[in-house]
Amino acid sequence: PLPIPTKSSIVYADTHIELKIDGLSGSRLTERLKNQNALSGKPGSIEDIYLTESGVLVGAGRFLTLFDTHIPPNLARSLTNELMIGVYRTVDTKHAFIIFQTRDFANAFAGMLSWEERLWEDFYKFLGTETFNQNPGLAQTKFEDLLIKNKNARVLKQTDKTIALLYIFLDEKNILITDSVETVTEVLTREMLR
Repeated sequence: PLPIPTKSSIVYADTHIELKIDGLSGSRLTERLKNQNALSGKPGSIEDIYLTESGVLVGAGRFLTLFDTHIPPNLARSLTNELMIGVYRTVDTKHAFIIFQTRDFANAFAGMLSWEERLWEDFYKFLGTETFNQNPGLAQTKFEDLLIKNKNARVLKQTDKTIALLYIFLDEKNILITDSVETVTEVLTREMLR
């Protein structure tokens, strides 16, 4: 048997769960992640879900390939292989998130702005929000600026002004994608404690 990979989280996590994804990609992989998200821990906790394929830890590049994303090439080149997939559980709901790390802030920033056109399409299933067909106009909606804990975030809002998706540079190295301000606040708090 292959050794179980070791992984440290980008931010502090209460639990670490290995999710074997051998032979999965696209919608089957998304369903597997959504099922794992549904099982996630107690209120106030963050669960780090690390993916393995044939006993090997799945990094950012492989993850983006498996999800068949529309990531701009300049952004893809700026990312390291570090990745954190997580779930933050509040009292009444769960919020999936992903953190990518970059080695080139300028290219990552420009790349994220350009990815905004397809970001909702690439991540709505992963985040477990409504389906693309339930709100097809959301893909054409423009992102807006929002200040969270003195950091600039870019948010995609639904017609009722609730947040469908957001991303934020936690610092010049870490990019968080999620669907809730509460998740950003918790991740920032934990990142400051590290």
